[in-house]
Amino acid sequence: MIKNYNKLTGLYRFKKWNTNNPNSKTVDFFDTQTIKQFTKTGDKTYSFFGQDFMEFDYKHYLFWSLRWFAIRTYRPIKQLNKQSKRHITIVVLMLITILVMILIAYKQGILK
Repeated sequence: MIKNYNKLTGLYRFKKWNTNNPNSKTVDFFDTQTIKQFTKTGDKTYSFFGQDFMEFDYKHYLFWSLRWFAIRTYRPIKQLNKQSKRHITIVVLMLITILVMILIAYKQGILK
């Protein structure tokens, strides 16, 4: 039973498995018809057109922790110039102000 099914996209996640490069991070997505053509070579390994694939099953919390790690590692805000950082700060403050105004209006009963 393959447990790496993504309900949102309807595809299966597989990691390319290579003996020369065991740290390969290439993830491929396949549909059900393609999965039926895979030949099982091991417990969680499959072969398809001369390429070896391994089931790539990760939980949602692991996925979000990987996203957080990528944000922390690459630091996209640090690469922006000073004017872009100011612009982002102003937009965030405007959004917070609008949300506070909506919350106050709701508490006063205007939005009921």
